[in-house]
Amino acid sequence: MLNSDPVCDKQLRISLEEITKLVRSKQVEAINNLHNIYPHTIDIIEETVIGRPDTQKYNYTCFMYALNIEFYNQSNPIKEISREHLEIYISSDFLLFCINKGVLREVSFDEIVEGDIILYFTNEIPVHAGKILNSKRVISKWGQGGHLWGHAIWEIPAMYGTQASFYKNGVNEQITKCFLEYAEIKMKNNNESIAK
Repeated sequence: MLNSDPVCDKQLRISLEEITKLVRSKQVEAINNLHNIYPHTIDIIEETVIGRPDTQKYNYTCFMYALNIEFYNQSNPIKEISREHLEIYISSDFLLFCINKGVLREVSFDEIVEGDIILYFTNEIPVHAGKILNSKRVISKWGQGGHLWGHAIWEIPAMYGTQASFYKNGVNEQITKCFLEYAEIKMKNNNESIAK
């Protein structure tokens, strides 16, 4: 596990967290202006613009982005289960399930390649995820419905953890199969607790 980079200014990460609380339309300018106070390499990859016809396609989380799960233009079992059972979704708990099942296999920093996943942790719980680029930079989504950003590993809001690990990204079929197993267990547990 990689610990937060002490060189990356903690104040930068705190400032980024405050920026994520702004209205989305103000975030890009705020991050650009932040460069004058705290030099950084953050750039916008894809901006969410409310009111655009394709706005619905941005309604996904960082975990969904990292795992290549798209809800906006396709029907899939993950989408169907998540809509019918709101408590079952692509969550921290699901990511830990994938890790424990070996669907997401941890790799060292030296082994990462473009498309691998970085998971950020707080107290051993995944709180944020992104995809590795070939230059060992990261693309991640900040907030559901938020923008996609390119950044160095630790140029993220403070709330997104202080430790990180890298994983080979499972193929879509493996992720879907793992989610179906996860959902079955969760539904069974929910039904048992209701019966009590």
